[in-house]
Amino acid sequence: MIIGEYSGLKVQDVKKLVQKKMTDSGEARIYMEPERKVISRSADECVVALCDQWFLDYGEESWKDKARESLKSLNTYADETRRNFEATLDWLQEHACSRSYGLGTRLPWDEQYLIESLSDSTIYNAYYTVAHLLQEGAFDGSAGGPLGIRAEQMTREVWDYVFFKDAPVPKQTSQETNWSKYKAQLFNSTPILTYLVTDCSMGLFIAAIDSCL
Repeated sequence: MIIGEYSGLKVQDVKKLVQKKMTDSGEARIYMEPERKVISRSADECVVALCDQWFLDYGEESWKDKARESLKSLNTYADETRRNFEATLDWLQEHACSRSYGLGTRLPWDEQYLIESLSDSTIYNAYYTVAHLLQEGAFDGSAGGPLGIRAEQMTREVWDYVFFKDAPVPKQTSQETNWSKYKAQLFNSTPILTYLVTDCSMGLFIAAIDSCL
């Protein structure tokens, strides 16, 4: 930008600011449409529906700074992959994380909504890294696992310790070694996840796994 109150700033950095200023003053209205023609599986043309929705705020600068810092130590094996990560971090803003119908896991803070499909599928992948230690092949966990831990012992405090790098050891100290095995299993299985996941989406992981058990 070369003129006006945002002079000297990049266009991509002021888009949201200009949008808010114009909508607040009544000079503009929010209008949404697909980038291109979208046809559903039932051969209908799709339109954008503006509905109540929960979003993850990936545009929050303090999160982006942490993600960029983590990316510096990530081995991407190819410069193009690193550039793609960097470009995505630049444009990424809000990401819808809920839906109002279908099968899935309910948002713990607003149970009229379900976690949207893409995020929900990520939750399961995170859980699969430790599932064999809990279930040992039995879908409902009735057979127990090799560590002898029951589903009711997997409290929110335990999941916090497993999924968050700096969370304190759970008070159930008799199982401290086993909790550490869970943590090691997750961080050894999902190196990219541990670098780039956000606190907000991890909160969805923990809430969903907690409700499943």
